[in-house]
Amino acid sequence: MKRILFILSLLLACCQLSALVAAHVDRTQVSLGESLALTIDTPSSASQPDLTVLDNDFHIYGSSTSSSTSIINGKMSSKHQTIITLMPKHIGTLTIPVLSIGKEKTQAIKILVTKPTANNIGGNKSAAFLRASVSNTTAYIDSPVIFTLKLYYAQQIQGGNLLPTKKAGVDVKPYGKEQTYSAMINNKSYQVIEQHYLLSVDHAGKIEIPGITFTGSMVANNQNGFFGLPSSKPLSIVSNPVTLHVMPIPSKISPALWLPAENVTLHTQWAPQTNQLTVGQPITRTVTLTAIGISASNLPDLNFPIPNNMNAYPDQSTTSQQIVNGKLIAKKIFKIAYVPTTVGKVTFPNSKVTWWNINTKQAEKADIPMVSYPVLPGSLSAQPPVIKQPSLAVTPAAPKTIVINKGTNPIWQWLTFLLAGLLIVLIILLLLKKSHRINHKKNSSVPSNDHSKVLLKRVRRACEQNHPKEIQQTIIDWAGAHWRDKTLLSLGEVAKKSKDEIVTQQLAELEKAIYTEVEYQTGIQLWECLNIFLASEKKTNTKGDLSPLYPE
Repeated sequence: MKRILFILSLLLACCQLSALVAAHVDRTQVSLGESLALTIDTPSSASQPDLTVLDNDFHIYGSSTSSSTSIINGKMSSKHQTIITLMPKHIGTLTIPVLSIGKEKTQAIKILVTKPTANNIGGNKSAAFLRASVSNTTAYIDSPVIFTLKLYYAQQIQGGNLLPTKKAGVDVKPYGKEQTYSAMINNKSYQVIEQHYLLSVDHAGKIEIPGITFTGSMVANNQNGFFGLPSSKPLSIVSNPVTLHVMPIPSKISPALWLPAENVTLHTQWAPQTNQLTVGQPITRTVTLTAIGISASNLPDLNFPIPNNMNAYPDQSTTSQQIVNGKLIAKKIFKIAYVPTTVGKVTFPNSKVTWWNINTKQAEKADIPMVSYPVLPGSLSAQPPVIKQPSLAVTPAAPKTIVINKGTNPIWQWLTFLLAGLLIVLIILLLLKKSHRINHKKNSSVPSNDHSKVLLKRVRRACEQNHPKEIQQTIIDWAGAHWRDKTLLSLGEVAKKSKDEIVTQQLAELEKAIYTEVEYQTGIQLWECLNIFLASEKKTNTKGDLSPLYPE
């Protein structure tokens, strides 16, 4: 008898333990877009279920917990509940699988999910609904359409998020900031949140864009809650599906040149605006490519050939896009700084872009016509007028024969001798002055090493400080003194005068930093290249008329 009672008590204890772990739902039939609550009872808060097995068929919207303790007949017991809000992912008979809680397991639960009702996709009597629309129901491959999603709600919404629908070959990206406003539908006031998306497809055919799901919480506005405070309930609504007809790339258009748009234009602007260019003076060309009905990421890169006798310093292109009056407008801006190097004429060839007009279904071209400018010498680069120095050679006057007649007045004789003496002294002074100027001219033909050294010190100081414009001016000043050529007024002219490839490359980097405003950090390298060049020049100079290498 005792053995039977022991077995019965053991079975009863097992039944009580099993009853402590259980799972149940508030309803077993829901429509797609509606939520259901799964409640799991566990003996303590330390026992937590493994919910990863729910991911295949359900979205886990949120969870909450509660605990309670009771004392019956002097025995204390506790109960812990986990309430999980689930959103079915698709229609059909779904199963909430067995959940593991420590060593215990719950039972499986069947859920029937039906098609959503009209209220879920935007019925006018709904407290909240979504509406989806596209700017065009017909598009080309890689030609984006504007996908607009509007959330209407008549009651307050707390939080929420959109669950984007993923479809192979369909790219949906949010664009811009959301807009909020009010709307009246069938005499019912709604608040509206509007969000734009850019939708593009990479293959042709009939494309079905399924509805997008919004999940959140809506204030119930009832006063039956705790202390009469309003309660909230889960909200899940789905937008209407959208059908899009995507056309292929025409066979006569190369995929590499594929640019579908409503309109494409090219615009060029020069700064400063001028009808002529000047050697050594930069001019900036800005080319703007504008397209309606295509994303900025699909705009092509443009190549601009560099004219002869010009240095070009292109900037990184910039892109932008915006929606204006329901149309997507994209822009790509190219900036190039040009510096003329020689006098003459420069021609900028035409640039063109081939694009496909999606309205007329024809290939068209946008272009910039060819333009030519005369290039004038710099304001200080013209050859200075040659001033002939007056000849210092003085031809001695032929000595006059002084005839002294007898009976002549002695005073006139003395005056005649005095004038002859003064003439001889004047001739001697002129000859001495001529000799002095000849010697001075010979001495001045030798370059001033001291002056060259002073200018070279300035070059070194500017290079060490990495000041591009200061380096430019000091190098031009030094080069004019070094080669005794005051017409050297640009870095390009100094580079040509040096005939050194490394120096030319370093001066080109310096010029690029000046006209494109990029950070310049290679002043020391330029200084070292100049030193190497001067050392090499000194070795090959047999006449010794060049300035020596700057001493360290």
